Amino acid sequence: MYWFKTLTRFTTASKQRATTKFTPTLFSLQHIHHFTTTGDAAAPPASGLGPTKKTDKPRVVVLGSGWAGCSLMKGIDTGLYNIVCVSPRNHMVFTPLLASTCVGTLEFRSVAEPIGRIQPAISHEPGSFFFLADCKDVDAKNHEKKFESLVS
Repeated sequence: MYWFKTLTRFTTASKQRATTKFTPTLFSLQHIHHFTTTGDAAAPPASGLGPTKKTDKPRVVVLGSGWAGCSLMKGIDTGLYNIVCVSPRNHMVFTPLLASTCVGTLEFRSVAEPIGRIQPAISHEPGSFFFLADCKDVDAKNHEKKFESLVS
């Protein structure tokens, strides 16, 4: 995703007509930028994701795209819940197979699986989203999370 961060950084800098150093900022889930794996998915309102309405399905927020997060997303019934995944990577790496890629037994693309293939609802369902960010703080009492965006 380095090329994506660089592309957005250059695009933003050319619009502002000034080059500034990228400094990540903390923000809450209500102000996070939306990132989807498909171009035609509906983006949430500009204010971000607000609380779920009584008519909406309950929302499950999964932090990270590691072994636990991906197995949780795989097992969630998307007919009952909307999924929001927040992770600094948009893929899962099968780390036990990394040694095989170094010696040439496997290709590198064989050990990384995109989140959209692990849980297709993130790419297709209107209430499920993926955010490219780092989680910095979780307030369980107020149901708030603080994130640091990886995309400027």
